[in-house]
Amino acid sequence: MRRISVLIVALMFCALTMAMLCVTDVAIAMIPPTVYTLDASTSRGGTNGLCLVGNITDFGGYISCKYWFEYGITEFYEYSTSHHTTIQTGEVYDRELISLKPNTTYHFRACVSNGAGASYGEDKSFTTEQQTSPIVNALATTNVQATSATLNGFLSRLGGAPSCDVLFEYGLNENYGSQTARQTKTTTGPFSADILDLTPGTTYYFRAYASNSLSANMEIGCTFTTPTQSNKPPICTITANSFSGYAPFDVTFSVTASDSDGSIASYKLKICDYGGSTENSGEKVPSTQHTIYETPGDYCAYITVKDNKGATSSDNIIINVKQPTNQPFSCSLSANPISGSDPPLVKITMRTLHTNVRVASWSLDIDNDGNAEYSDYGIPPIDSQSLDDNHPEIMYESPGTYTIKLTVTDEEGVSVFDTKTITVNKSIINTITDMPDFDFIGLIGAIVLLFAAKRKR
Repeated sequence: MRRISVLIVALMFCALTMAMLCVTDVAIAMIPPTVYTLDASTSRGGTNGLCLVGNITDFGGYISCKYWFEYGITEFYEYSTSHHTTIQTGEVYDRELISLKPNTTYHFRACVSNGAGASYGEDKSFTTEQQTSPIVNALATTNVQATSATLNGFLSRLGGAPSCDVLFEYGLNENYGSQTARQTKTTTGPFSADILDLTPGTTYYFRAYASNSLSANMEIGCTFTTPTQSNKPPICTITANSFSGYAPFDVTFSVTASDSDGSIASYKLKICDYGGSTENSGEKVPSTQHTIYETPGDYCAYITVKDNKGATSSDNIIINVKQPTNQPFSCSLSANPISGSDPPLVKITMRTLHTNVRVASWSLDIDNDGNAEYSDYGIPPIDSQSLDDNHPEIMYESPGTYTIKLTVTDEEGVSVFDTKTITVNKSIINTITDMPDFDFIGLIGAIVLLFAAKRKR
């Protein structure tokens, strides 16, 4: 009897404690967090970039919250940074933006969210600096003959002036000494000039030059070699899987090179991007080269090869990267494992594809009952651990078939979704207890009687 009394007292104490915890939870007010947008600061690095800054002052009763920035050229904020989680209030956080448009005013605001909803800081703005220098690139030399060649260039930016003069400097060394006639351009794009009276079997240095009423700029020097009269120049080509697309634009270049009366001795492959270029060189010509263009604009890519007798050949193409528009987007959902005995622990991974559209919200229904167990504003987190740090996997306690559904909605109200089916099999214990004529209470009673009989002995 004494043991029974102690057990009853313990159960009453547990019940009282749970009741007090419930009352405490009800008393705590859960509200969205508080955030302030601070002034943008000078960028830590990058091309024409700035840092967006915010300050989280209150979590709204929660122990953590998510934070991000929204920005764009209007107060509708066309873009969003990635989401991150913090557990420290009063934290000043920032995110760096690079490759912004010059002489452009951007709006931005700090954003936070918790289980009670989202909050937004006040709208602030900044204006990027005016760029005055033109940008020019030397492209591959074409039509290289024993005594003549065609020099090619590409003007990527006028530099804030209505027009720009371009030309080529060339010679037997990096002092050059000769130049082509000036050409005036009012738009960006390719330009070229023929040069004559060259010496067969000779290496020439050249560079593209551009100037406007505000500033001047020139490309780093390049070279080409005229063939001897008896040597046929090599042949090379460069092409791409696509020549035009929306940023971010993923391009794979394909390169070929051959020499009919000799061998390829060296190559130089140059891929120009916003504010710079990527250059590879060596003896073995690569068959493919991959790059991603993040900033809209026209960019050149060229290949130059030299054969074992010094003759060169070149080829180039232009890639057009367009400003992204509100194109169709999609989301993807994966789960591991997708089947197992109860209770299986399932880890999920979420993705939003083609995020040049502005994502407004997302929700995750783990049993497809129409009620979302998880939801938030903005882009969904990458995996289930981001939903709950203490429970990184989703546990299904009962056998059956469950459908997980991820729904993502943009600001125009367009929704896309993806689903995965989880199969939960019965464990051995559940299989036994579900057998026909199985008497669970009778089994427990038999065990008690056996235990009592053993104590009497």
